[in-house]
Amino acid sequence: SASASITVDVTPLPVVTLSASVTAIPAGGTSTLTATSNPAATSFIWRRNGTIVIGATGNTLIVTDSEAGDYTAEAVVGGCAGVSNMITLTVLPANFS
Repeated sequence: SASASITVDVTPLPVVTLSASVTAIPAGGTSTLTATSNPAATSFIWRRNGTIVIGATGNTLIVTDSEAGDYTAEAVVGGCAGVSNMITLTVLPANFS
């Protein structure tokens, strides 16, 4: 009887971590979100409040005060996807004093 061997390569899910320069954006200001992936990803899918941010594929995303919300980043490595932690960005109220 003949036997055959099969080699299976297992690609681990990417572990994606999201960080923000600030989570409370000053009025008129910005926050820079940075996504890192292990293993390293070449592109990311960013989501704001669950909706894909069109055109955002790099590992950083600059968010203005008018774009505050809940953000995640997804990385795909070798056909396997991993989603980051969620970061909520809010806007500091303008100082009228």
